[in-house]
Amino acid sequence: MSDLIYPLNKQAMLGDATYGGPIDWDADPIFMMLVNSTYVGTALATLKTHRWRSDVTSNEVSGTGYTAGGIQLASIAYLTATDARSVDCNDVSWAASTITAAGAVIFKRVGADMTTPGDDPILLLLDFSGNKSSSGGSFTVVINASGLFQLT
Repeated sequence: MSDLIYPLNKQAMLGDATYGGPIDWDADPIFMMLVNSTYVGTALATLKTHRWRSDVTSNEVSGTGYTAGGIQLASIAYLTATDARSVDCNDVSWAASTITAAGAVIFKRVGADMTTPGDDPILLLLDFSGNKSSSGGSFTVVINASGLFQLT
């Protein structure tokens, strides 16, 4: 498996309100939740049918220092260049945590809280290429220098 832009929510990313869009990367509450190896190992054909956070929650990690729903991304920037568009953000970290995760799902929170996962469109799956763990320390997801994703 590798990173994935969820195909059913590309419409949301392009502005279609039917699918939880439009996604305003600069203003919307965009979150990162951590997922286990079972989710990352799901067949690509199945992952491509996922649209909402409720498709993922049964495979979200749990552990000391981790809160269900993950962390809101900070300093999100939608960048444009002559021939490319990208989204970047700060690295994401869970301090003093004991977590094992194989990937992360980026989603837009719709509503004031995390109580309606069936309303939250999932946007990206980041594959860690195996389990990564922390044991009473920081669990940090380092965002690629080119950003969360890039469209060229």
